[in-house]
Amino acid sequence: MRQSNQSDERIIKILKKFPTVTDDRPMDEVYRNVNKNIIKKRKKPVYIPVLVGIAALMFFVLMIPTIFQQSSGNLISLQNDKKDSAAESGELRMDIRATDDTADAGYAEKASDESADANNAENFAYSGESSSLRTAVYDEDIAENGITTIGVVSEDAIVVPISLLKNKMESTSRNIADYGFQDMKTLLDSMDLDVGSQIITVTIDSNNRDFFLHNEKHINNMLQYTLRYQDVELVKFVDGKGDKVELGEFGIVPDLSIKKTLKTAHYLYTLSNGNMYIMPADLESDNLSEAIDQMKILPNDFYKSLIPENVSPELIQAKDATATIGFKEQLDLEQGDQHANMRLIEGLLLTAKEFGYSNVKFENIEPQNWEEFHFENPVKVPYSSNRLKQ
Repeated sequence: MRQSNQSDERIIKILKKFPTVTDDRPMDEVYRNVNKNIIKKRKKPVYIPVLVGIAALMFFVLMIPTIFQQSSGNLISLQNDKKDSAAESGELRMDIRATDDTADAGYAEKASDESADANNAENFAYSGESSSLRTAVYDEDIAENGITTIGVVSEDAIVVPISLLKNKMESTSRNIADYGFQDMKTLLDSMDLDVGSQIITVTIDSNNRDFFLHNEKHINNMLQYTLRYQDVELVKFVDGKGDKVELGEFGIVPDLSIKKTLKTAHYLYTLSNGNMYIMPADLESDNLSEAIDQMKILPNDFYKSLIPENVSPELIQAKDATATIGFKEQLDLEQGDQHANMRLIEGLLLTAKEFGYSNVKFENIEPQNWEEFHFENPVKVPYSSNRLKQ
């Protein structure tokens, strides 16, 4: 016999041992009780969820104003914190999308305050870190900011190379005219880059001809300062049809080769508003030694020497990419005008850069650590001059 049949017989035998159960109630009474229980079970899942849902809905409606008020309070608090932080930092931030009168008025008031500060002759045209007197652009600046170099024309009709740093996360902008320079948008709009050939084409037509005639003597320097740090080798000038273009004293405007090194000494140039800039000379020097000597001689009425009185720098050695510059008498950078001392060091670094040197070793100079410079080792030359931070 199969095991399953044996199990069935065992169960039957066990069930037979239970006592007999009888129900003496009438059949109608049993039916009524069963039907009553069925109706109760059907009604219970209908009413309870409805009551619970109504209660939850009333609770949510009552809580909406409180939740919204708390959220609004947090948002306002966050906005106030941001405004307080910006005010403490003293930074001017203007969203370029803002066009309402309130935003313009706030910007004008802040710009007026900055203009008043700039009238002090010791104020620089650039606003770097408050802990440093540096005015040039260095590798660490480029790592944290975007950079644009450009040659701008001053009120004295002198082309000044400037460097515009702008943090990559910021959306602020400032008009170059605020610094006392001519708007260069017309020049930039006329330029077209051929990436493959490393050639810039400048189109001079009826729309911009007046600008180029007005700046006829400055075009080469403007383009040289603007493109020297870019991957550009040549500039061509054409008219609206793509043909050679004639302009004023130029006649047919010749192509311009972009130089990566200018082989020039550097000087100090000051605008009427007191802003100071380190400028390359107009004429080339034969070598770095000659250029350092030239820094002591004023080339015109606009430029001043970057070398203070009683200071005599000289080229001691030039080997590979490093130039060694010493001082006949020990130079103590902590003595005298600290701004002038910084202009001296950066002027020598920028002059060395123009002759292809990447580093400068300074000798007979103290202290060894000054304003982020470590003179015990060769100092790397700046990337560019005249930093303006937007």
